[in-house]
Amino acid sequence: MMSRIVPMLAGIAVCSGVAAQPRESPQIYSDAYQANLDSFDRITCRYTITAGYAKTTEDALAGKFILEKCEVGKAIWLKRGSNSVVRLEEDPRTKQRLDNPKLEQFPGHPGLLIGPGSYFQTTRFLTNGKQSLTYEPRMRSASLAQNLEERPFDETPFRALWYGTTSETLPGLARDVMQGKRTAAITNETINGRQLVQLRFADSEGSENIIGVDPERGFLPIRRRFLANKEEWGQADVFEVRDCGNGRWFPMRSLFIQTKHDPPGIVGIYECKVTELDTETLPAESDISIELPAGTMVLNHDKFKERFETRRVERIHPDDLEHIMKMAAEAPTNPVMDTAIEPPHRKRWMWWVAGGVGAVLLLLIVALVLRRRGAIDRTPPPVQS
Repeated sequence: MMSRIVPMLAGIAVCSGVAAQPRESPQIYSDAYQANLDSFDRITCRYTITAGYAKTTEDALAGKFILEKCEVGKAIWLKRGSNSVVRLEEDPRTKQRLDNPKLEQFPGHPGLLIGPGSYFQTTRFLTNGKQSLTYEPRMRSASLAQNLEERPFDETPFRALWYGTTSETLPGLARDVMQGKRTAAITNETINGRQLVQLRFADSEGSENIIGVDPERGFLPIRRRFLANKEEWGQADVFEVRDCGNGRWFPMRSLFIQTKHDPPGIVGIYECKVTELDTETLPAESDISIELPAGTMVLNHDKFKERFETRRVERIHPDDLEHIMKMAAEAPTNPVMDTAIEPPHRKRWMWWVAGGVGAVLLLLIVALVLRRRGAIDRTPPPVQS
């Protein structure tokens, strides 16, 4: 219970600081947004993702997509404390199109495949809040990442508004301002009858991110616009938000539209729609895991030479990620390394079991010795004639 109260109190503290601190600091809005996200320590969320095209922006906003040019998938996001897993399954038509035999070897790296680009290449994502592992089944590869500030979740409802970007999330943009890489202007704006705080981020190359956050609903970013040289390239909106109680807010439906598109006369779309949400039940720990087939190439995203190939089927849990990163780091200097993943938490269980068996045996031996001594002490003295 305390794990759920503490993030909520942090969010209240941040929100109360919004009025007290200078409005020129976007970091306070980023912290408040993050506090709302962190207040969810248990999530079971099922949602659909539709990615593809619409004829016009108006059609996209109305949900009129060109379905024959769209990829559709069903996703589940499970969160237990800082541990999370996302699994995405394509619909049959999308799966058939993506099961493309035109995959080829990555030059100079046997076992690692490349192929046609797809929205759904990343179909498994596992994280412990510090490290992450992204598994791409068609590529037979699993990518490890350490710096989650640069590579946060890509396919959860909280991330859908930032589709197509990595560091250009609200926390990433606020961090750039603190580091002097961008400037920020903060104003108020009324959209659809709601009073939003508008954050306008600009860089030296002429690109702008304009983000409207809702201070009454968890400081969720509700609207985003991306401009390059004063020309709009993309827009995103959150159309539905759920009140989950205790000051917690969850985005239920969002739509990203790539307004500047080649060829002209068509727009790209990315819709995320939640169909089932449970923020009260704690998912089973065993469900926060993914399976890697034998022959999966596991590599460090930032250090490509640090990689190894699994020799058997592996069930990976978030607590295993630090150990797997150490294995990848060891692989270049140890070509005969055993690539069977034996994470520390499994080894601890083995030691606990071995220790328990040893303790029982020791007690049995002590009891046997004491019993024999007692039997000797109770033996009557010999009768003297």
